[in-house]
Amino acid sequence: MRLFFTTREMATLAMLVACNAAMELTLGNLLHAVRSPMTGSLLVGLNLVVYAMGYLRVPRFGAILVIGVGTAFLKFALAGSFKMLALPAIVLEAALIDLLISRGGLNRLTLVLSGVMASIFSLGWRLTTAWIFVGIEPAVTLARLVHEDFASRVPFLGLLGVMLASRALAGGLFGLLAWRVLALVESALHSGAEP
Repeated sequence: MRLFFTTREMATLAMLVACNAAMELTLGNLLHAVRSPMTGSLLVGLNLVVYAMGYLRVPRFGAILVIGVGTAFLKFALAGSFKMLALPAIVLEAALIDLLISRGGLNRLTLVLSGVMASIFSLGWRLTTAWIFVGIEPAVTLARLVHEDFASRVPFLGLLGVMLASRALAGGLFGLLAWRVLALVESALHSGAEP
């Protein structure tokens, strides 16, 4: 087993890092600015598509983690990331997805499971970091993610259950989207290779 990536693999991963970082810097910062309640799930889902493409082209353990670390570095270097705690979240999410895909293979079930787990992780990360670093209780953070009036009428555990279920559903759908994109890319690559 090789320990290092080849030049071709590094070039492929660098291109995907640039694409992922551009998405995080544009769409991610826009969604954070408008305070969308499902920002984490949307970004996780789009990242999953890029990560799956990376693993398709560089099927090695660590390839997805390289994309995540590179994305976090570029997001910090180019934007100064006004959401500093998003940087370790990107790396940890990439590590989780890398572990799942490397162990389970690049198939529909693994992509759906990766999307669900990473999407739930993004909610857990947001709740725990706000509590640990800023002192905002998880119930308050959860209430800020949804409309305040709705949050005041629903108990915390009910709201948490709804958020977990919606994040899991979104992650699963993005896993299916990633699988579909991979199928389209593979068919385009194979049809282009034939004379």
